[in-house]
Amino acid sequence: MRPKIVLDGCGLLFFLSFSDKSHMAVAFYPDVFVILTVPVFCAAAYYLICVKRLFRRSAKAAAPSEPPAFVAGCRPVVVLHGSLLRWNALLETGAPDVAVENTVEAINDFLTAACRWVVKTGGLFERTEGASFYGFWGTADVEGSAIDGVRSALRCALALRQDLAAINESRKIDGLPPLWIGMGVHAGRGLVARIGAAGAIAPAIVGEVNACAAFLDRQSALEGVDLLVSQDVWESASAEFLGQRRGETAFTELTGLTAYHVIKGYREAEGKDVIVETPYCVLEIPSVAKSVERWLINNGTQIVGPYSAGEIAGRLFAQEIDFDAECWREGTGQSSRLAEAGIFTGSAGENATLWVYDGALVHGPFSKGFLQTAVARGAIGADSHVCTGTTVDGWITLRSWAEENGVSDIWDYQPESKKAA
Repeated sequence: MRPKIVLDGCGLLFFLSFSDKSHMAVAFYPDVFVILTVPVFCAAAYYLICVKRLFRRSAKAAAPSEPPAFVAGCRPVVVLHGSLLRWNALLETGAPDVAVENTVEAINDFLTAACRWVVKTGGLFERTEGASFYGFWGTADVEGSAIDGVRSALRCALALRQDLAAINESRKIDGLPPLWIGMGVHAGRGLVARIGAAGAIAPAIVGEVNACAAFLDRQSALEGVDLLVSQDVWESASAEFLGQRRGETAFTELTGLTAYHVIKGYREAEGKDVIVETPYCVLEIPSVAKSVERWLINNGTQIVGPYSAGEIAGRLFAQEIDFDAECWREGTGQSSRLAEAGIFTGSAGENATLWVYDGALVHGPFSKGFLQTAVARGAIGADSHVCTGTTVDGWITLRSWAEENGVSDIWDYQPESKKAA
């Protein structure tokens, strides 16, 4: 008999060999005591299952906690927003009850790992809607905390990237599909306070900085990467982290064009570059997203883009570009006026000078009568905005435009064909 002992930090596994074909394995774990008189490879498989169970149990033991220093005020903070992507597809894998159980476990595993790393790097963890979360740094009113917050947020994001790879390897053993995530990091001013309904007040950070981080999270999925950071974050972190410029866009209606970068790793104190990439940090973009047309635009000072129709609409509404701007369809050398590039749909004719922004896209140009018909049919909402020919004079609400032009009864308007009916 040749005993062999394996120590893995979680428990003990004894292999006792009696002959070439007869083996016994004894597993000692905090909750497991099993004697297996089976071939060694079966015992080894059971051993891996035990380790995986303990790994998940230890991961779920992490719990959110309030940072040691929490001082209310309005000051620079750093925000990480992360989301589990495409988790709805997990509900279609296998039998309904099993699919629900596996989906819930996937979401919990992701949020547990996120919570663990946010707290470990000195941040404040907050779960948001669905399978998403916020990580906040800068809750302490301490000099240099914003720069330290950038460093901590990026370390947290890279650690979560590696954790996801470990989780996916565990899922592979169970024959489950891999998980994909998106993350965005932004730095700016935020309100640090204890906020909430009576009886549910908790530490939180609110402000435009949150919306920018959430936008970068969504943009990362469109870009096919798992982590994007804003220009402000990159300027603070470029000496210690590795990455490259990815593009430029407006994060919200309140921000101008802002560059964003993808993070690939970090630089050690000795100057050595360390790439932190896994098979799961590059997300395959669906073919539908790949086929979206984009345009390069001359904004008067430089060529920007490429932008999708929705991104162009946001810049027109923010008055960063105008309909007379020169543009090029991505991948071609043909230029035209933005208004004539085929990006928008409207009515033809000399009287078609009205443009409408519905919060997502720009429609037009419309004539007055065409706009009335569109509103009457519910194609354009009352909370939309209108501009006439150019964005220079700004946008006004559709209701204000109707009152100024004496057509406040536009919502009662009936096309001739409907009157005849």
